[in-house]
Amino acid sequence: MEIVIRRSESADAAALQALYSGKAAYSGTLQLPFPSLPQWQARVEGGDNTQFSLVAECDGQIVGNAGLSVEQHPRRRHVANIGMAVHDDHHGKGIGSQLLAAMIDLAENWLAVTRIELSVYTDNAAGVALYEKHGFQIEARPDTMHSERANTWMSITWRASKVKLNAMPSEPVKSPAEDRGGFYERTGVVSSSVDASGQVIS
Repeated sequence: MEIVIRRSESADAAALQALYSGKAAYSGTLQLPFPSLPQWQARVEGGDNTQFSLVAECDGQIVGNAGLSVEQHPRRRHVANIGMAVHDDHHGKGIGSQLLAAMIDLAENWLAVTRIELSVYTDNAAGVALYEKHGFQIEARPDTMHSERANTWMSITWRASKVKLNAMPSEPVKSPAEDRGGFYERTGVVSSSVDASGQVIS
């Protein structure tokens, strides 16, 4: 079974409507039942450089979908949110894993995104396992969310995870800007970046 991952197109709207009409698809996500075709037409046609939608296609049928939205707040433009679903009749075939891998590659290597966030219902064991397989970590478990179902907040972060600080300094640390006569200072925080090999560069 060959699965093709590609960008969503206008012609996919009806197939996406059918996908999210499945009980497992809308129950396991924040979608609503009885999705309308105009709604999906608007979603597919309304994408820009901050909204991305991919589909998984098998034998000419749309069997999965993943959407990624890059945050627009100036202090969170390195963050993206992701949501996805697989057709009710095609679970357990590795479709979600291929979609997720494609989205992570897009975010990390092409969009300068260094953190992806998502939420998943705690009773969706397969979903939690899939995200953990791709490096996501659980950050929080609110007591209840939608329809009294508990939700789990998960995220994956690149680069920063490669930098390990054994201890935070007890004295204020001067930033490079301050050393050059600037006035910026944050107590106990060192600004660094990481190159492709994982080495810390100031």
